[in-house]
Amino acid sequence: MKENEFIKIGDMVIEWKNSDNYIDELTSSRYMNLSSIGRYSNKKLIIPESTAEHTIQCELIAIWIYDRLVELGVTLDKKDLIYRCFIHDLDESVMCDIPRDIKYHDEDMLHKVNDIADELLRKSGLTEDMVTEIQLAKHNCLEGDLVGYIDTLQAFIKIEQEYRLQGSMQILKMMAESIGYLQDKIDTFESENATVITFLIGITNDAIHRFNKATGLSIQDYHGDKMKYVLEYQKSIEGGN
Repeated sequence: MKENEFIKIGDMVIEWKNSDNYIDELTSSRYMNLSSIGRYSNKKLIIPESTAEHTIQCELIAIWIYDRLVELGVTLDKKDLIYRCFIHDLDESVMCDIPRDIKYHDEDMLHKVNDIADELLRKSGLTEDMVTEIQLAKHNCLEGDLVGYIDTLQAFIKIEQEYRLQGSMQILKMMAESIGYLQDKIDTFESENATVITFLIGITNDAIHRFNKATGLSIQDYHGDKMKYVLEYQKSIEGGN
């Protein structure tokens, strides 16, 4: 078919431009490559995980959390929650997975990494609105706060799986740190919703029990007063039994 030829589909007449390479545009996009981007780039995993796998699992966790919070009377935008999960790590399509101890070394390093990611996303062809959506995926509202927690919760689940498979001290340390990060996410919630906070503290409390059971150690050995809110909640639960 020649360029600018007209074709008829039913009652519609459409101008066909043979130069439109839609499939090439799709397949050459960096965002089609998330399944080949490995997470935990400075760690040896028994079962490697890609950014695509992490993203899908975050979406599934989001659905689970949504259902339970709605049962508790919390109002949430389900589509927005899942969408934010979907886009929250799209920057890894241009940056790969930056190890946490580098990315979060200090505030200055975090800002520099984020600024570079934003610039690369713009150069990749994303609109400014889309870049902003990715920036705010884990912020700015209750759904965003939840995505920040879900992101960390999925990491804990993956790290626990690896610890059970290989039992290394390096993975043990990562598992303990991930529980601390869960508490950090709760502490920095922008949304003040007691029902949501109590529910997430309960999940974090369960993570502590799983850590203690899997390792035979106490999470307090790693975090001390850092876990005070979770430990207080844990005592109240045990005291009520």
